[in-house]
Amino acid sequence: MSLLSGLARLIENPDTHFALTVARQPDEVGPFTFLQTMRRDGHRRLENAMAVLQHLANWLAIASSRVEPTKRGPDTANVYWFVAALDDVREKFTGLKITRSYKDAVSRDYIKAVCQIANPNIGTGTIDAAMKDRIGRRGRNSG
Repeated sequence: MSLLSGLARLIENPDTHFALTVARQPDEVGPFTFLQTMRRDGHRRLENAMAVLQHLANWLAIASSRVEPTKRGPDTANVYWFVAALDDVREKFTGLKITRSYKDAVSRDYIKAVCQIANPNIGTGTIDAAMKDRIGRRGRNSG
């Protein structure tokens, strides 16, 4: 439930609405006209707050449509970058690129071991996805 819809639902309750639009209890206020002025000011403040919340909700909705979704996991973008860097290091020093082949367990073990040293919270699925992404990108860039 959004904050705006929660507040709208909350002010449907007469007691809550009264509490939000009156600063003090009626017996503390004084003349009835002063209470009406306070309530009017309270309504104005509440309407302004609702308008600000609506504006904020619209602004965030527009902003969220401009942000690309990211993969789940701990610092996933950094893991993808890190795996690519590890692939570059391996190629530079061995002439071999990483693979996900079961015949090349060394690639997967090397990447997994270094990633786990860097951050033990990085899961095997994230590492595997990052390796798959790196290998896929390398294939598209070499053609």
